Amino acid sequence: MLLVENIRISIFISYSHDSESHRANVLSLSDRLKAEGLDCEIDRYVEGNSPERGWPIWMEERLRLSDFVLITCTETYLRRCEGREIKGSGLGVIFESILLLENLYENGFINTKFIPIVFDEKDFQFIPAPLKSFTRYNISRELDYKSLYRRLTKQIEIVKPPLGKIVVLPSAVNLISTSIFDEISSIKSNESIDRNLVWILNLLGLKMILS
Repeated sequence: MLLVENIRISIFISYSHDSESHRANVLSLSDRLKAEGLDCEIDRYVEGNSPERGWPIWMEERLRLSDFVLITCTETYLRRCEGREIKGSGLGVIFESILLLENLYENGFINTKFIPIVFDEKDFQFIPAPLKSFTRYNISRELDYKSLYRRLTKQIEIVKPPLGKIVVLPSAVNLISTSIFDEISSIKSNESIDRNLVWILNLLGLKMILS
C-alpha cells in the first residue's frame, strides 16, 4: 500500500463566479480536500485581504506552483476562456486560461496537471477544447470524487498483477493423435477389429501393434 501521510500535495481550483450556489460548491470541495489532507487553494481564502502583490501574480504562482489545477467547467468559464465575455468581466478566468494554454503549449500538450471537473453532468459540454481529451470528473458523484482523490494522491484502485509465464498448449495434431490413441486402446481390447479403421490409421502415419 502506498503511504501518503507525509506527502504534501498542493491543489489550486480555477473557477468562474457564476452564482452563489456555484461559489458554495467550489468552497465545499476545497474545504473537503483540505480536510482530507490536500493543500487546496482558492481565491476565497484570501478574498477579504487582497494579495500583497496583486491578483495576477497570486494566480500565476498558484497555477505554476501547484501540483494539480482543477478546472471547474461551466458555460460561463468556457465563454471566458474563449474570449467571448463582455469586456471587463471575468478577467481572472481569462488570465488563468491564458496561463493554462501557455503551460500546455510549452509542454507539447503533455498534461498531468490540469484536470477538468464539473458539478453537473450537463457541464461536460463546456470543457475547454485543450482539455477535452483528458479524464474528467463529476464531483457531484461520490464515485467520481473518490476517483479524483485517488488520482491526486496517487492511490491506485486496481493493482496490475505481475506478468506470469506463457502457458504451452497442445497443438491440433497432438489433440487428434491423443483422441485416436484413446480409440486404439479400446480397440486393442476388442477381438472384433474394424480393418477399415486400421487402414485409416495407417494413412495417418500411426503404427498399431495388434495383439
